[in-house]
Amino acid sequence: MPRIKVFSIFSRNISMFRKLFIITNSLLISLHSFSQSGNLSGDLQANVNLFQRDSSIGAFNTPLYDNYFTGIESWLNVNYSISGFNAGIRIDGYLNSNLIDPNNAFTGAGIGYYYLEKEVGDLTLRGGYFYEQFGSGIVYRSYEDRGLGIDYADFGINLKYRLGKNVLIKGIAGLEKNLFSLYKPTIKGLNAEGNFKISEDIRISPGAALLNRTLDQASMDFVVATINSYDSVDRFVPQYNVYAYSGYYTLTVKDFSWYLEAAGKTHEAIRSADGQLIDVPGTVLYTSLAYSRKGLGLTGQFKRTENYVLRTS
Repeated sequence: MPRIKVFSIFSRNISMFRKLFIITNSLLISLHSFSQSGNLSGDLQANVNLFQRDSSIGAFNTPLYDNYFTGIESWLNVNYSISGFNAGIRIDGYLNSNLIDPNNAFTGAGIGYYYLEKEVGDLTLRGGYFYEQFGSGIVYRSYEDRGLGIDYADFGINLKYRLGKNVLIKGIAGLEKNLFSLYKPTIKGLNAEGNFKISEDIRISPGAALLNRTLDQASMDFVVATINSYDSVDRFVPQYNVYAYSGYYTLTVKDFSWYLEAAGKTHEAIRSADGQLIDVPGTVLYTSLAYSRKGLGLTGQFKRTENYVLRTS
């Protein structure tokens, strides 16, 4: 019976990856037929991990070290551009991977990222998945770190408008990615950045950001149910919407660069140090001073955070 079970799991994984292989090759063949008039590019990254059982360091009693011994992750990225349009798709595959959960093996595959982008004059429109950041990322940052198994892309609309040579305005609206699905709360945001040359040795780059997160009904129901379990003195009325904002600038004088950002948010239900939900606003103050020249670089940083969480869900 154990042999039948192992063979069944293995066959199911192979079948899934065979289907993914067929889809991938069909996609590449289809795109190749268009590459005569456009530009087709891509890349493939694959990681192979070996798990050696060693009870002396606690590497045992998990499926990875006791049964599977190997794990694979792969990302196939294909991009195509033609007539001012840019499109891309990324297929992610995991076979007995420990990236999603270090203590368990995860197997799955699917489309992890795709987009369609068009430039119209000074306006760039993008639909699908995107990565973006406002300021230093305190108010908003969507990013990827494959080595840590992190992919915080957003799915929705990303607009960029260049106002003259010195000002860039960005707008985003969508949902945050959760592996092969999406979180339900919505996010919307605006960001404006400038870059101005004061003199030959002085340059200033100011910016401002505003973000709104709206909870979905299921998330709100969970928050309400949790609050209703508290004593009446600790209860409060949660908000569907929370707003975060920041102002920042970078001042560059010769070899010195000074960055300063102040951020805040409206009332939000967050967990206190003892794990109980509380309703509080939040603030962040962050600054850094850097000196850089050939052969030498120095950076000092300071950050103060008070009740600043603003999670997607």
